Amino acid sequence: MASAKPNQKRDMIGRLPTGGYREVVNVAWPIVLSMLSYTFMGVADTLLVGQLGAREVAAVGLGTVAMFAVISFGWGMLDAVKVVVAQAHGAGDETRTISATMQGIALSVASGALILLILPLGPPLLRALGGSGEATRLARDYFVPRLFGALPMLASIAAFGYFQGHGDTRTPMRLQIAANLLNVALDLVLIFGLGPIPALGVAGAAWATVIALTLQAVAALALFFRATTGRRKFEWSGVRRLIDVGLPMGLRFFLDVLSWALFTGFIARYSEAHLAAHTIVVRVISVSFLPGRGIGDAGSILVGHAVGAGRFDRARIVVRRATIVAATLMGGFGVLFLSAGGAVVGLFTRAPEVIELGRKLMLIAAAFQVVDAIVMVKSGALNGEGDTRFVMLSSALSSWLLLLPLGYLFCAHWRMGAHGAWLALTAQIVVLAAVSAWRWERRRADEAQAIEARARRPLLKRKRASQAAS
Repeated sequence: MASAKPNQKRDMIGRLPTGGYREVVNVAWPIVLSMLSYTFMGVADTLLVGQLGAREVAAVGLGTVAMFAVISFGWGMLDAVKVVVAQAHGAGDETRTISATMQGIALSVASGALILLILPLGPPLLRALGGSGEATRLARDYFVPRLFGALPMLASIAAFGYFQGHGDTRTPMRLQIAANLLNVALDLVLIFGLGPIPALGVAGAAWATVIALTLQAVAALALFFRATTGRRKFEWSGVRRLIDVGLPMGLRFFLDVLSWALFTGFIARYSEAHLAAHTIVVRVISVSFLPGRGIGDAGSILVGHAVGAGRFDRARIVVRRATIVAATLMGGFGVLFLSAGGAVVGLFTRAPEVIELGRKLMLIAAAFQVVDAIVMVKSGALNGEGDTRFVMLSSALSSWLLLLPLGYLFCAHWRMGAHGAWLALTAQIVVLAAVSAWRWERRRADEAQAIEARARRPLLKRKRASQAAS
């Protein structure tokens, strides 16, 4: 596959980004399409499992939250491969791009093996998230198989980071789309059964995803090793840099997912109908969230190239254009959610109560689309620059000091259910948007001062030399 070689011109955006709309879109659209295909996989799982009943939908939602809580740290940590590769590529250090990817692959194997040790903790974890009785048993049937997909998922993230860091976002896109299409085909067979293959229900949905992820990882690793033939070198000296960037990203993802799990637990304890509506609407709005996240990731890559090349001015242009693209796209989805939210929720369930609850959640989701776009682009830019600790702190503090207290107050104490919880979510997004925008502007000011200081140095040297001569 020629597209798997980042040194080929058509797959590279160059070491120094121009910051134009076309460049942002060219890097972003394969990421967006990849994430949409992943979303389609989740939506297909929910649609197909929804034919079994609302309890099964709630169980898959609970099992998915538990699964991400377990793998979130490794996922976030390995996402740093993309950042380190992008900065090394911008600096022209191709040896470092390969070594950082190999370090990421080694970390993915170790993380995947450790995650399997959590298997016995599945039922207690699901009960802690608010599951009970039959819903917990069904969620366990989904959660346990999905853990076996952790290693291939993490290995894919590391290998994808090599290509994405170079600006080749198309190779990961092709592999993800193929894997997601395979997952849907396997869903039909394993959930409902076919011929001698028995119907496995929610467990079938989980095993379909694991098989698809395993084949995706094998293909991604094969393409990476092919693209780096004769140039592979593992350097321990670069591990610290990967950890410095990745540790805050891993902690952020873990704390975000854990807070989301507790947040979902508030809703789960309120009622199964509210949990089912919440699960469905989360799946639906991921159609807008993940493309926005994809544009943020594209901005992160381009900012990494600019920072690696020492051109923060280009990074500013990239972020401005990426923000406009993301806000336009997500704002359009917000209009759709506002006008047809109930009809969309009705595609996932026949239960009138769940449809009405979901319709109201869609109205809340429509209100924060544009603000969420700002959060994703600014956070992605800060990550691409290497300011991952601030992103982690702002996200963690807003989750644990704002989302969870307000979520509990609105959902459980004031008995507003899922709607109250989502109002708390809206408040968190607004605060994060303001804080992220402030931090990015602050970084711009700091860089401007640094540039001015560098420009004054030759003048000061000439002045001192003149004074010494006189």
